[in-house]
Amino acid sequence: MIKIYLIRHGQTQSNVDRLMQGWADTPLTPLGLQQGQRLGEQLRSVPFSKIYCSPSPRAYQTASLINVFQQTEIIPTKGLKEMHFGQLELKKEPEGKTWQQLLLRDWTDIGGNNLDIVAKQMHTTMDTIVHTAKDNTNILCVTHCFSILSFLSIIDQPFFEQCLNNDDKVENCRLTILQYEKGQYSIEAFNESI
Repeated sequence: MIKIYLIRHGQTQSNVDRLMQGWADTPLTPLGLQQGQRLGEQLRSVPFSKIYCSPSPRAYQTASLINVFQQTEIIPTKGLKEMHFGQLELKKEPEGKTWQQLLLRDWTDIGGNNLDIVAKQMHTTMDTIVHTAKDNTNILCVTHCFSILSFLSIIDQPFFEQCLNNDDKVENCRLTILQYEKGQYSIEAFNESI
């Protein structure tokens, strides 16, 4: 069995300002830095064989804060990137739209992508990661809210729909733990703080 720790990056200035932040980037806030440091301390006893992260600076910085206690190679991985919001990158979130509506919207008409594209990208990437991992290891992946939810939509559609219905959005520096065994992913924990 392989255990995968999916973590959303720490809080950024765009999160505070409620800007559409997909492929664009803003720095971690002081709280975001604290979140990463705290999570690193809390995960210090979990030996990670590999640490993967989205190439976004906010994800890499969060991975680096966690890695202070691990001293493991950090591997930036394009397939862990967030949804792209096209022309709305770093613009104010549309008024009156829920995060669920933003997740389910097709952004391709304004130069972005959509849930299906991100879900397939995440699935391919996670399959590559687990197929190159040794059995009985822990892997850390620092990624993004919609990337995590998109992946869950493929591996457990009823759970994904439950997240949408219960307003369970992935919070900054929260942990989703998956198990991978015999070609199957299962959800052990979702959106947990340690």
